Order: sequence, then structure tokens, then C-alpha cells
Amino acid sequence: MAYVCELSSAQRVYLDNQGTQTLVTSVSTSSGQQQQASCGFQTGTWSALPEVLKTPGGVIVKIKTTQGETYLQIQGSSMGPINGIPNLENSQKLQLQQTNDPPIMQPMQPMQPMQPMRMGDMEMKTNPMEMRMGNMNMSMGSGFNATKRFCSQCGATVNIGEIFCSSCGHRLT
Repeated sequence: MAYVCELSSAQRVYLDNQGTQTLVTSVSTSSGQQQQASCGFQTGTWSALPEVLKTPGGVIVKIKTTQGETYLQIQGSSMGPINGIPNLENSQKLQLQQTNDPPIMQPMQPMQPMQPMRMGDMEMKTNPMEMRMGNMNMSMGSGFNATKRFCSQCGATVNIGEIFCSSCGHRLT
């Protein structure tokens, strides 16, 4: 059976014991972003529910097994075992709840198209790429006429279909 613990309003951790392995999944969400990290640790079969403890240095998961106690540390999306017994003097025990839900990320809303950027009399659009500043205009993309290319030898403008550069005679490929 899996368990979940809310570490903060933006992060939760899932714990599951499968045989002798403890699976830990950390899920973090913030404005427009989601991250998920999972690791498996050889801890042994749980003999009691894990304890999740918030410390000044992060979160520590205390796991009691038939082989003894194992400690895992979670800091953001990184996690790993702790050698020895950590100092839990100023720790706060967090609530662990049983869950049937797998640790999956929630679907995100698709991003809205980028709006034109404006600064004073300058305006820039992205699709097609257009820039206007005062009476100057530049456009790339839609409507771009690709009838010209350049010689790789001398850089002179050459027309599509030409085999040799009219400036230096270099064979065009």
C-alpha cells in the first residue's frame, strides 16, 4: 500500500514498500511547472509505517524494517540514504496518509500563444517573425521568398538553380 505526505502546498512525497525496496516519489508544482523524481532504495520489508520528519535541513524519512532502521533525506527533488542516525532534535513529524492514487503529475493547461511585445514605437510578433520600429519593418517566415542563396566560398548572392557562382566560379551544391 502506498502512502502520501504533503511536505508543503507545492510538494508531496509518495512512499511505497515493494518487497525489500522502498520507492520514494517526490512531486513538486509551481506556477506553470511540475517536477517529479522517483528513486528506489533497498531498505528491507517495513515492520512499521515510515515516519516523515521535517528538519531545518530538509525532510527525513525514518523507515523501520526487520533489518533495523533506515533514514532517507529529501531535499527538493534530490533524495538519498543517510549514513548513521541523523539529529532529529528539532524535527516536526508530518502526517502520512494511505493512498490508492499513483504519484502522477497533474495535467497542465497548454501555454497561450505569445502576445506581441511592445516597447515605445517598437513592436515584435513571433508567428511569423515580424519586427516594426518606427518606419522600419522586418519579416521572416510566412511569405518569405527563398529565391536567393549565398556562395559558400565568397558569400556572393546566387540564384536557386545556378550550378556555379557567377562571382568566383565555385561549384554550388
